[in-house]
Amino acid sequence: MPVPEAPERPPRTLVRDRAYAEIKDAILRGVLRPGERLDDGELQRWLGVSRTPVRQALYALSLEGLVETAPQAYTRVVRPRREDAMQHLQAIGVLVLGHMALSLPTISDPDLDRLVDLLRDIHAAVSARDFERTVAASEAYHVELVSLCTNAPLKRLTSQAAGALSYFITAVYGSFDIDWDVVVDDYALLITAFEERRFDDAATIVRRRFGIAPARPGRTPDAVGAGIGE
Repeated sequence: MPVPEAPERPPRTLVRDRAYAEIKDAILRGVLRPGERLDDGELQRWLGVSRTPVRQALYALSLEGLVETAPQAYTRVVRPRREDAMQHLQAIGVLVLGHMALSLPTISDPDLDRLVDLLRDIHAAVSARDFERTVAASEAYHVELVSLCTNAPLKRLTSQAAGALSYFITAVYGSFDIDWDVVVDDYALLITAFEERRFDDAATIVRRRFGIAPARPGRTPDAVGAGIGE
């Protein structure tokens, strides 16, 4: 099992929390690949910790759906399935819509301007057909959207679920065809809806982008820009 270089370690972090954070980060960054077997001994040597915090970390990651285990057989990074992609996309959409519903009705003009600027960054990225740039711009937008929410339980739920959900979408995205023209059109419409404070219309566009509402005739939802920041 190939492992990353020894990570830098922040001070005064609980060992189990550090092990969890560093293994999760390696999975989300693709250093530990889908389907890769996770060996306790190699993880212990990489992290410089004992077996107990490694097992605690792997158990926590299994609850999030990033690690799967079979007793006496294997522990490995989960291999996302293409047929499950739509369900993960819809779950992300529900979180995004929740943050929109709670934050946008009372949003200040400066906060709204920041969101619009970030949406313009996404629109520029999709116009350039640049997938990696689109993902990065989308994460920046969603981090800002989540930061505006004052509902602590929703923010906590988003933090717990966002990384795994985005991982499942990104890991299978190579098997999808991207209709860039549709994505460009939708983000242009979303920017206009935000600028005009037509938040119900914005929610309709978001529902369509995340497969929660029917797509426009002849078009299907896709996962470009689906990542939600933690």
